[in-house]
Amino acid sequence: MPKITKRGVDALLPAERERVVWDDDIKGFGVRVHPTGRKVYIVKYRHEGRSVKVTIGPHGPVTPAAARARAAEIVTLAKAGRDLAGKTPGARGSVTVADLARRFMDEYAPAHLKPSTARLYRKIIENRILPRFGTRRISDIGKSDVVALHHDMRDVPDHANRTLSVLSRMLTMAEVWEMRPEGANPCRHVKKYAEHKRERFLSDEEYRRLGSALRDAEGEGFASEMAAREAPVPTVDAPESERHAAGDVRVDSVYGYEILATRARDVQSARRCGHGNADGAQDVGGAGRAARLSTRPARVSDQTATRCARTP
Repeated sequence: MPKITKRGVDALLPAERERVVWDDDIKGFGVRVHPTGRKVYIVKYRHEGRSVKVTIGPHGPVTPAAARARAAEIVTLAKAGRDLAGKTPGARGSVTVADLARRFMDEYAPAHLKPSTARLYRKIIENRILPRFGTRRISDIGKSDVVALHHDMRDVPDHANRTLSVLSRMLTMAEVWEMRPEGANPCRHVKKYAEHKRERFLSDEEYRRLGSALRDAEGEGFASEMAAREAPVPTVDAPESERHAAGDVRVDSVYGYEILATRARDVQSARRCGHGNADGAQDVGGAGRAARLSTRPARVSDQTATRCARTP
């Protein structure tokens, strides 16, 4: 290829084996074409008598012009005696997904994940990601690889989506750690599967346990309600601390105590305002009859006391 250009790279077709097409303008600059169709820019140079290859980035996220400029920089540094592949860990073409996973779990997980989430990530990495990509170089993981992994797990869409999220987080950190070019995460724009909530019904044993718990709660609520009945009823002219303490009796019944308490508040409000006799039976009608049936204490607020005081 006389000169690597976008049109020329787009026209390259995959073969049965991996091949490299070299640029005639910059010595050592080329594009590696994988059998899957993935294309990656690389640069090759010699250091201390050995040949070194550095991966620049995948075609698409990395343009030919950007790859060419990076290749020229690497070749210049190599001529000055610097081994970029050895000095810059993020540029090494030998960094594998397994290497990334170890660093991810050692450095990122303890600082940014809850222990339970870290355990889930480790399980996904060990069971899903490493068996598929463990020995692969992180620079060679492309969108087609991610899509294939996600598609192979389509029968378990929730697991597929979790695996995609974990892999995306790992490759994002690879960019932060300069192991991949920035903005080249192949997990981007891979559409997740729709997840459906699962519906489960209680078993016979669970129903029995639920019934037992409700019976226990009913007994406890009845006992609390009886204690509330025996509590003294606060008066309007009683100290505020006593009125609020009496109104704070907790009733934990599983039934509608709130409705009964509302009725009691209406009755007691009428009694305190002076309407009717001591039982509240003359001028309040049904409220008086309710008073004879229920004398539960209820909170007397300052607003209620003020309203009663103003009632003629």
